[in-house]
Amino acid sequence: MLPWGVNVGSLHGNKSRESYSLQDKIRIKFFFYLVYFDPCFLQGPITMPLSNPDGSPMVVDLSDLVWYDNVGTPDDDSDDCFYLRHDVTEKDCQRLVVEAYKVMVNIIPMHKQLILQPKTMRGQVEIITTPFYHPILPLIYDSDIARVCQPQDRLPRRFKFSQDALYQVARSKYQYVQIFGQNPIGMWPAEGAVSQPVVDIFLDNGLTWIATGPHVLARSLGKSHPDSLTPAELGQPYTSTGSSKLGQLCIFFRDWRLSDEIGFEYPKRTPEENVQAFFKSLEKYRPSAHEPDRIVTVLLDGENAWEWFSKDNDGVRFLNLLYKTLAQKQDEGKIVTVTPAEFIFGNPWRNIPAHPLAQMKSLDSLYPGCWFTSDFSTWIGEDEENKAWNYLLRAREDLQHSGLEIPNPMENENDIQNGEKFWAFKAWDEMFAAEGSDWFWWYGKDQDSGADVVFDTNFRLHLENVYRYAIKAGANLRVPQFAPIIH
Repeated sequence: MLPWGVNVGSLHGNKSRESYSLQDKIRIKFFFYLVYFDPCFLQGPITMPLSNPDGSPMVVDLSDLVWYDNVGTPDDDSDDCFYLRHDVTEKDCQRLVVEAYKVMVNIIPMHKQLILQPKTMRGQVEIITTPFYHPILPLIYDSDIARVCQPQDRLPRRFKFSQDALYQVARSKYQYVQIFGQNPIGMWPAEGAVSQPVVDIFLDNGLTWIATGPHVLARSLGKSHPDSLTPAELGQPYTSTGSSKLGQLCIFFRDWRLSDEIGFEYPKRTPEENVQAFFKSLEKYRPSAHEPDRIVTVLLDGENAWEWFSKDNDGVRFLNLLYKTLAQKQDEGKIVTVTPAEFIFGNPWRNIPAHPLAQMKSLDSLYPGCWFTSDFSTWIGEDEENKAWNYLLRAREDLQHSGLEIPNPMENENDIQNGEKFWAFKAWDEMFAAEGSDWFWWYGKDQDSGADVVFDTNFRLHLENVYRYAIKAGANLRVPQFAPIIH
């Protein structure tokens, strides 16, 4: 079914595009939707948390479309087989849209049921967010911060817009409140990217904690590498005081060995072996009788780590066994699982003591870096990256000089229906979207998506749209031609 010129892995397309029949296109559409369902939805009916309007259970059931066979190996998902029960029809495609909607419509209500309520400290999970368009916040605040951690690199012209950094965090907080009806307590900086100057941005938005990588902690403590961190040093959060005198920001640091092992080594082993390895990794953190509590911060990408669990799809059996074992060890008083907010404020319902920020060790200065290294070289410093930053600066300066005011991050865009204010909002929104980290991630030789040209095209489209919308808002500008960065 692959068209000529399209290659997927070892499969090479040889079908003429003109030869696709209507049934071919229906099948392509069907499989395009089907592949995005987690395999668990293809193994049998799943009852969702919400009910149907008539009060009956809402069930995602694809069993009339797909037949599942585990080929006699229930503990190995890599050889599972899925069979179509009949050739697909347009009606089947429409069914998939409905079933997909059932999944999506349950996501937010399900998390609302689980979310930790800060007033009562009831709930199972603490839901956080990132700055709105996922920017590398320290570089948006002031790109010259890279001179501290990348002194040998040639950098672009200085991009320095603290108001944009503030907007990105404030807009994210606003969106969070619209969805969950409460303020976030903590935030994951995009890519864990931090620096001392952006501490104020988080404090100004009323956030209590953030998290990042151990390389940042090591450099902040005057060490060269996280290998030199002791369990006592890594097994505690620290505070950082901003210049705004709004208090202290709590910072948790990732145990990179355990977190990376889950992502890279656990897929090769059985759930039982992995759970044993997990608790063995925790042993080094056990404090002596007179030492304070220690906390192990496990930080994982929300999706990438689990894609490699081919024999244990999404690591489901590992996670189920891990949670079961954690519950047992909690009952035995050997370990306590906590959210960051629970660790800081305590939780009387679970007999968790508070760990006030005033009693935590304070960092003199937060070294710039991200979750996996103590610099920003993935996003700035290479020729392609620097050119992109110069493009971004040109658009930002032109927008600044246009006279269009930066929007109120707490304003509902749906209340801005039309007119120049609407187009001004759109122009700024395109600007903030262009500040996102992933455009810069794929520039340069250090990362390759296999489709870098597409990212380049869309990045430049965002910049051009800044001008298009600003002109509609009444700005005296013209749309420049941003030449391709990747050739």
